[in-house]
Amino acid sequence: LGVVMPVGLMSGAMSQLVNNAVGIEASAGLWVSVSTVLEAELTTARKAVYILAKAVYLVAPNFQFHWPADAINQRHSLTHDVDGNLSLGYLGTVTAYTAIYITAVLGLAVVLFQKREVS
Repeated sequence: LGVVMPVGLMSGAMSQLVNNAVGIEASAGLWVSVSTVLEAELTTARKAVYILAKAVYLVAPNFQFHWPADAINQRHSLTHDVDGNLSLGYLGTVTAYTAIYITAVLGLAVVLFQKREVS
Protein backbone atom coordinates (compact mmCIF):
# COMPACT_ATOMS: atom_id res chain seq x y z
CA LEU A 1 0.00 0.00 0.00
CA GLY A 2 2.91 2.31 0.75
CA VAL A 3 4.18 1.85 -2.80
CA VAL A 4 0.96 1.44 -4.79
CA MET A 5 -0.77 4.58 -3.48
CA PRO A 6 2.03 7.07 -4.23
CA VAL A 7 2.74 5.49 -7.62
CA GLY A 8 -0.97 5.51 -8.42
CA LEU A 9 -1.23 9.18 -7.48
CA MET A 10 1.91 10.20 -9.41
CA SER A 11 1.66 8.03 -12.54
CA GLY A 12 -0.55 10.51 -14.37
CA ALA A 13 1.79 13.39 -13.56
CA MET A 14 4.81 11.39 -14.73
CA SER A 15 3.08 10.58 -18.02
CA GLN A 16 2.13 14.24 -18.46
CA LEU A 17 5.74 15.31 -17.86
CA VAL A 18 6.87 12.92 -20.61
CA ASN A 19 4.17 14.27 -22.93
CA ASN A 20 5.28 17.86 -22.31
CA ALA A 21 9.00 17.07 -22.66
CA VAL A 22 8.66 15.22 -25.96
CA GLY A 23 5.61 17.01 -27.40
CA ILE A 24 3.11 14.17 -27.30
CA GLU A 25 -0.59 15.00 -27.45
CA ALA A 26 -2.58 14.01 -24.35
CA SER A 27 -4.94 11.87 -26.44
CA ALA A 28 -2.11 9.85 -28.04
CA GLY A 29 -2.14 6.11 -27.45
CA LEU A 30 0.62 4.01 -25.93
CA TRP A 31 2.23 2.96 -29.22
CA VAL A 32 2.23 6.50 -30.57
CA SER A 33 3.79 7.73 -27.33
CA VAL A 34 6.51 5.07 -27.31
CA SER A 35 7.36 5.58 -30.99
CA THR A 36 7.52 9.35 -30.47
CA VAL A 37 9.89 8.90 -27.53
CA LEU A 38 12.07 6.49 -29.52
CA GLU A 39 12.25 8.88 -32.48
CA ALA A 40 13.04 11.94 -30.34
CA GLU A 41 16.56 13.33 -30.22
CA LEU A 42 17.29 12.25 -26.65
CA THR A 43 19.97 10.21 -24.92
CA THR A 44 19.34 6.49 -24.59
CA ALA A 45 19.06 6.81 -20.81
CA ARG A 46 16.42 9.54 -21.06
CA LYS A 47 14.45 7.50 -23.61
CA ALA A 48 14.53 4.51 -21.23
CA VAL A 49 13.29 6.65 -18.32
CA TYR A 50 10.48 8.14 -20.44
CA ILE A 51 9.36 4.71 -21.67
CA LEU A 52 9.49 3.40 -18.08
CA ALA A 53 7.30 6.32 -16.96
CA LYS A 54 4.78 5.49 -19.70
CA ALA A 55 4.84 1.80 -18.68
CA VAL A 56 4.24 2.70 -15.02
CA TYR A 57 1.30 4.87 -16.11
CA LEU A 58 -0.11 1.95 -18.10
CA VAL A 59 0.28 -0.64 -15.31
CA ALA A 60 -0.26 1.38 -12.14
CA PRO A 61 -3.78 2.13 -10.98
CA ASN A 62 -4.76 5.74 -11.62
CA PHE A 63 -5.93 6.98 -8.23
CA GLN A 64 -6.24 10.55 -9.49
CA PHE A 65 -9.84 9.67 -10.41
CA HIS A 66 -10.48 9.37 -6.66
CA TRP A 67 -8.94 12.79 -5.97
CA PRO A 68 -11.26 15.24 -7.76
CA ALA A 69 -10.76 18.23 -5.41
CA ASP A 70 -8.83 20.32 -7.95
CA ALA A 71 -11.24 19.52 -10.77
CA ILE A 72 -14.23 20.43 -8.59
CA ASN A 73 -12.69 23.72 -7.46
CA GLN A 74 -11.79 24.68 -11.04
CA ARG A 75 -15.17 23.54 -12.40
CA HIS A 76 -13.44 21.20 -14.84
CA SER A 77 -15.62 19.61 -17.52
CA LEU A 78 -14.76 16.16 -16.14
CA THR A 79 -16.76 16.75 -12.97
CA HIS A 80 -19.34 19.34 -14.10
CA ASP A 81 -21.97 19.31 -16.80
CA VAL A 82 -22.69 22.14 -19.25
CA ASP A 83 -24.82 24.02 -16.72
CA GLY A 84 -22.06 23.93 -14.07
CA ASN A 85 -23.71 21.31 -11.87
CA LEU A 86 -21.81 18.32 -10.51
CA SER A 87 -22.03 15.42 -12.94
CA LEU A 88 -23.25 11.99 -11.89
CA GLY A 89 -21.45 10.59 -14.93
CA TYR A 90 -18.14 11.23 -13.17
CA LEU A 91 -19.31 9.26 -10.14
CA GLY A 92 -20.38 6.43 -12.45
CA THR A 93 -17.04 6.45 -14.26
CA VAL A 94 -15.08 6.32 -11.00
CA THR A 95 -17.31 3.56 -9.67
CA ALA A 96 -16.89 1.48 -12.82
CA TYR A 97 -13.10 2.03 -12.84
CA THR A 98 -12.88 0.97 -9.20
CA ALA A 99 -15.04 -2.11 -9.72
CA ILE A 100 -12.97 -3.22 -12.71
CA TYR A 101 -9.71 -2.63 -10.83
CA ILE A 102 -10.88 -4.55 -7.75
CA THR A 103 -12.12 -7.41 -9.94
CA ALA A 104 -8.77 -7.58 -11.73
CA VAL A 105 -6.76 -7.56 -8.50
CA LEU A 106 -8.96 -10.22 -6.88
CA GLY A 107 -8.83 -12.32 -10.05
CA LEU A 108 -5.04 -12.13 -10.05
CA ALA A 109 -4.99 -13.13 -6.38
CA VAL A 110 -7.21 -16.14 -7.07
CA VAL A 111 -4.98 -17.24 -9.94
CA LEU A 112 -1.80 -16.85 -7.88
CA PHE A 113 -3.10 -18.63 -4.79
CA GLN A 114 -5.47 -21.18 -6.35
CA LYS A 115 -3.22 -24.20 -5.83
CA ARG A 116 -1.55 -23.08 -2.61
CA GLU A 117 -2.62 -23.99 0.86
CA VAL A 118 -2.66 -20.80 2.89
CA SER A 119 -4.00 -22.09 6.19
